[in-house]
Amino acid sequence: MGVRAPPRPRTAPRRSGDQLVPAGPEISWYLGYAFATVVGTLFADVDGGRRRSLASSAVTAVVCVALRGGIPESAPRILSRVRREEAEVLIEKYGIEVDVAAEL
Repeated sequence: MGVRAPPRPRTAPRRSGDQLVPAGPEISWYLGYAFATVVGTLFADVDGGRRRSLASSAVTAVVCVALRGGIPESAPRILSRVRREEAEVLIEKYGIEVDVAAEL
């Protein structure tokens, strides 16, 4: 099975092009693939290896969900869903530079 880079995030500016997408997601994609390969190889011949391999995936998923839990939606996305008050609170809290009138 081949491995390819993750798709360009929807939150990236449309005018930036694929060249300006940060390398972080792509690097983490390949590191995750390498880690999964190593874990699969280590658990292949162990008694109950399939269960342990699935458990290691579940632990990773729980950690990712826990880390992502506090990340708010982007202000332009909230504005596009006509939740202006919520977007303005987010803009003030994080000091984001967004033209509210242009996004509506």
